[in-house]
Amino acid sequence: MRNFDSLKPLTPLMSPFVVIDDFLPTELAQAMRADIEAHFSNPFSHHPDTHQIWNYWFVPGQYAYLRTLPEKVIQRDRVEQFLSTITKLVD
Repeated sequence: MRNFDSLKPLTPLMSPFVVIDDFLPTELAQAMRADIEAHFSNPFSHHPDTHQIWNYWFVPGQYAYLRTLPEKVIQRDRVEQFLSTITKLVD
């Protein structure tokens, strides 16, 4: 469990986002970004493994978003490390 004693109190939320700087090791963040950049480096190419990456979800008056399996873009081991880090933050 992470020790939050040294953190400053958060101001009341005015948006649905919370930003926690530097929660992910820099090397992992850079490797994940490199995976994303490599995946989208040639937008005009078409490969079976990149087809149907995005799943569009839309319910009028409620939400609209794009969803994908992160493993389609980022190496699985890096996704697992990311999820492990996030889980530790909220436990």
